[in-house]
Order: sequence, then C-alpha cells, then structure tokens
Amino acid sequence: MTGRRKIVIAAIAVVVLGGLITGQISGRDRGVAVRVDEVETRDLVATVVASGKIEPTRSVDIASDITGRIISIPVEEGDEVRRGQLLLRIDPTQFQATVQQTEAALSSAKASELQAIANRDQAKRALDRAILLRSMDSNTEEALENARVSHEVAIAVAESQSHQVEQAEARVREATEQLSKTT
Repeated sequence: MTGRRKIVIAAIAVVVLGGLITGQISGRDRGVAVRVDEVETRDLVATVVASGKIEPTRSVDIASDITGRIISIPVEEGDEVRRGQLLLRIDPTQFQATVQQTEAALSSAKASELQAIANRDQAKRALDRAILLRSMDSNTEEALENARVSHEVAIAVAESQSHQVEQAEARVREATEQLSKTT
C-alpha cells in the first residue's frame, strides 16, 4: 500500500467516524417542550368531550287497560306527574252505551227469571193436584208422570234463569268498571 492510499483511507475513516460522533451527539434527548408562565392564582378549565345517554332517575311505562278515542290530555310532554294524576281522558260514549245495554239485558234476565219461577210454582201446584187425584184413583198414571216431568223442567228452567241473571249482573259490573277507566 502506498502512502497516498493510506492517507485516503485515513481521511475516509476520519469522515465516517466524525459522522458517527456527530449523529450520536445530535440524537441525544433534548427533553419535553413546556410552556412557561408566571405563577398566579386562576381557575383551571378542563374541556371534556364524551358521548353518552341521559336517562331519568325514575322512568315509568304507561299503558291503558282499555282502548278508545282520546278526548283530552291535561299534561304536557316532560311535565312531572304524581301517582293518581289524570293523564288523559278516553271518550266514554261507547262504554256508557255498553253499560246501558248490559243493564237492559239484566232487566230482561230478571223478568225471565220471575216468569220461570212462576211457571215452576204453577207446575208444582199441577203436580200436587195430579198426586191428589191419583190418590183418589180418578187420575191416570200418565197424567201424574206428565205433571212430574213438567215440574222438573220448570225447576231446571228457573235455575237456568237464575244463572243468567248472575251472568248479566257480572256483565254490568264489567261494563261499569270499563266506563270508570275512561277518566
């Protein structure tokens, strides 16, 4: 190796070594940039951006026991309400008509019951008369049997009419209860 060549290699080595040293020095941690202010008393303000859902502390689902046309709503959306407070009125016309119909049906059932009781009592008297005539031997067995059957039928009809009165009374109670739910 010649002297010139040694000088070129030494120069390259110095340049490379100098570059490495310079890179190491310039790559050092320079610290975090901070803002500097004078010390004074002031409010701290923090702005937070977040998404969420606002829910009331107490929520109630409302449902009606009956259906009908709403005729008035005395509260506004968002109003506070108390238990038992009127929230809306439903048109009572249909329910009033139903109450009147069921009351008429009840009256009819009671009249039919009275008629069935009267028929039962008349059949009992006819049976008693047939038994008396049979004991005197002036009545046939067939007439006595007819009187017994008529009496039993009259008892069954009277009992059936009594049950129909009970059913009609229950329908009147139900219709009246539905009417009371309109307010």
